Amino acid sequence: MAERGPYTAHLDTLIALITHLSLTANESRTAPWIAEDLALDLGEVRATFGAFPGIFRRSQRRSRENDEYFYTVHARYALRRKGAVDEEPLPEMRPEIMKALLDLVSQRAAAEAEERRFALELAHTSRNARIAALAACAAAVLAAVAAVIAAVVG
Repeated sequence: MAERGPYTAHLDTLIALITHLSLTANESRTAPWIAEDLALDLGEVRATFGAFPGIFRRSQRRSRENDEYFYTVHARYALRRKGAVDEEPLPEMRPEIMKALLDLVSQRAAAEAEERRFALELAHTSRNARIAALAACAAAVLAAVAAVIAAVVG
């Protein structure tokens, strides 16, 4: 059986993380805090961050509280201004950017599922073709044996 791809395997967590990190008032978050706040499995959150470095940016700095890296969505990080004052609100991620990210992961998961379905169908078709070839060989052998018997008897 074909394995699930990364988008299919992590789809629910991807959607939760993209949505949360796009809309949170926090500049960035650590995996344990996100997992706790969203009631997600910490290992799954870490695995998703690790599997999608093109979507999630890992900070160079770590939290003083738990020595964990901070994460954010690359698209939101790009909206930050250098030298911004701490009291200045973070720019909101435009809805069309978040929608594009969510559409991307949904479409990739659908493509992976279709690829998996195709691979299973191909394996099934290949198995059926092998069975048909063996049956044809058996029929040919039986026909040859029948011809030999008919020649000997006749």
